[in-house]
Amino acid sequence: MASAIGMAWALAHRTPILAVAACAAGLASCSDDHRPPAAAIADAQRAYRTSLAPAPVDADVDPCEDFYRYACNPWMNANPPRPDRPIIGRGLDGVHERSRLWLWERLSAEAGGESGPQAATFYASCMDDAAAAQRALRDVAPVVDAINAGSDARALLLALAALHRVRIPALFAAVVDRDWDAPGQSMVVVGPTTLPPPAFADTDINGRRRMKRYTSYVTSMLGQLDAHTEARAGAARVLFVERRLAAALPPPAAGRPFDSRPERLERGDFDGRMAPLPFAEYLAATGLGNPAIVGVVSVPYLEAVRELLTEHGTAVQDYLRWALVRALAPHVPGAVRDTRFTYERTDRRPRWQQCVEATEAALPDEVAALYEAEAVSADTRAATQAIAEAIQRAAVRRLEGSAWLDADARRAATDKVGRMRVLVGLPASAAAPLPIRRDAYLVNLLAAHARLQERMVAQLDSGPDPRVDLAPTSTANAFYRSRTNDVVVPLAIAQAPYFDATQPAAANFGALGAVIGHEIGHAFDRYGRQVDADGRSRDWLSRSQDGLRTREICLAERLAREEAAPRYDQRGDRAAALVAAASVDAERTVDEHLADVAGIAFAHDAFREHAAVHGRGAAPAATSDDRAFFLADAQSWCTSVHPLAAHWLARVDHHVPAPARVNATVAQFPAFADAYDCAAGAALRPSQTCDVW
Repeated sequence: MASAIGMAWALAHRTPILAVAACAAGLASCSDDHRPPAAAIADAQRAYRTSLAPAPVDADVDPCEDFYRYACNPWMNANPPRPDRPIIGRGLDGVHERSRLWLWERLSAEAGGESGPQAATFYASCMDDAAAAQRALRDVAPVVDAINAGSDARALLLALAALHRVRIPALFAAVVDRDWDAPGQSMVVVGPTTLPPPAFADTDINGRRRMKRYTSYVTSMLGQLDAHTEARAGAARVLFVERRLAAALPPPAAGRPFDSRPERLERGDFDGRMAPLPFAEYLAATGLGNPAIVGVVSVPYLEAVRELLTEHGTAVQDYLRWALVRALAPHVPGAVRDTRFTYERTDRRPRWQQCVEATEAALPDEVAALYEAEAVSADTRAATQAIAEAIQRAAVRRLEGSAWLDADARRAATDKVGRMRVLVGLPASAAAPLPIRRDAYLVNLLAAHARLQERMVAQLDSGPDPRVDLAPTSTANAFYRSRTNDVVVPLAIAQAPYFDATQPAAANFGALGAVIGHEIGHAFDRYGRQVDADGRSRDWLSRSQDGLRTREICLAERLAREEAAPRYDQRGDRAAALVAAASVDAERTVDEHLADVAGIAFAHDAFREHAAVHGRGAAPAATSDDRAFFLADAQSWCTSVHPLAAHWLARVDHHVPAPARVNATVAQFPAFADAYDCAAGAALRPSQTCDVW
């Protein structure tokens, strides 16, 4: 437990206390809110339903000049950005909110007793803010004791194992992944962990200000643990460790951050490079056993880890304390949060939202079973699977006709897409139930994380498991995984505006179908084309690489003419701050744009084939259906963005901004121009397209 001096210091400095019962005693605020009033939930539900209502078009905008504004202006006018939500989207954002509301209603409806559904009990323990704050250090005492055990290399490796067993990231990551040379087998891969932005040096005045705030934040967080160290000195040591780790990484590459192929090291070679560290004890303590081969993502990074553990043990010990408290802060009511590294702010989301998302992440199998049994009909699952399979078949046929692919590349491409698995919803799970306690949230959280870790480690014996780290089925999105060559379609996305059994097939193919086609398209981006159908790393495009790169350059040149963020005149108490307009970073976003174009191409082919089978292929039905297809896709991307948020996205997002995502994509398809009767020379009927597919 925290010392009396530590408690007095924290209270005097108005620091939320992670280690003591200040919340329960009334000495500190437990959270910004409690359970949501029924009226507030009802209001939110009405707002989300309204935001996703069928959107009219703006008849004053020529669709051939700006299809995005034509499709989205009325919706954006009705749903402007707000201070609490500077980015509001009609598609994924709205579906995400509705799914979370459904989960809240279902989880909170249960009694939450220890004999009830595990997910409901877990959620109830999270919502018990007084118990969570009161028991915080008691519940994580084994991990704290492991960190406090010593600063020599062996003690630190065992402390790291204690953190990694419950999926708290620190110093490096050790995961089980598919063997790059034998995809049906698994191997241990060791590599860098994610570092916070302040770890990378900033020399300008803004960078120094950020570093000052960050140092203050780390100091306050360390002050919440009985760490046997002065918090300010400990914060300086934490920054030292993070800077040394960051210095060992290569500079961030322009464009998409690709996963690195690990260097395969024989165990003797690996142990020799890590000497004198007793790394075998770490592997045994984390359940990773005694692997004959270890994959190393970055040898220089691992050498920096070895140097820190052997020469700077005290600094690493403080860093591990920081890693623990930072990982737990989001889960303890009232704890300081580092939202977007502003350090002064806390997470203002209602506690119920935080607890719903924590339940979903910690118990994905239980939440999936609940969601798929009660929120999604069997007909919806079957229809989603049918759309996905139709798009997969259409993609194969289009690739078979791609003239720019040479014969070998064409065979490899069609083989990769033809053998691609489409996972609609979560595969059935045989996960053993967890003993969830109603009064011990952090105990539940760490036990759930340990179970997820055990499932990952089990792949060393059983081989790759497609369920490991799969997105929860209540996630409103879809994903392509190149190493397993599969497309994951969580069932949450199978609702309006992406899918509705009562709307025309054109709309379902244009919205949901384009998303699935987009993910298939990632099989050909700058990372996907490095991996073949079996998950092996090889250049399967061979002589056609230059042809695809030429088409990427064509798309990038088109994207570079698009605006990513508008000119913004920010006025306040001080002089106006003028922010110049920003263009789309074509190099960074071209992978996502390549997938956008693929999504429309594959989905439109699949829809045309569907329409032909169902007797909708003749004019004028073809024209009206094509209009509905392209409109459904465009309106799924309607997004209201505050100008400053737009500038932030322009610097960091690997996706094309919504207006360009619509306009630059449909400009590649003569079928769009034909459907909307666009004249030659119109912005969205260019004289030449990039002919990607």
